[in-house]
Amino acid sequence: MERVPPHNERQTPRSRGSMVGGSMMGGEIEYAYLDGSASGVPYVEPARIGPDMRAVYDAVRTGG
Repeated sequence: MERVPPHNERQTPRSRGSMVGGSMMGGEIEYAYLDGSASGVPYVEPARIGPDMRAVYDAVRTGG
């Protein structure tokens, strides 16, 4: 999969053919939406969660 570079704080998706992707939170969350029709699903959403956001999600999960 082609890496989608962060684009500032904007949440506006960018399109690259059959892929749309972008980033949020200063690049702490990068995501893409890929065509999943070959697998029988509308789309597949891979994501990269940076260490700062992972800490937030861990705190929410553990109630801390």
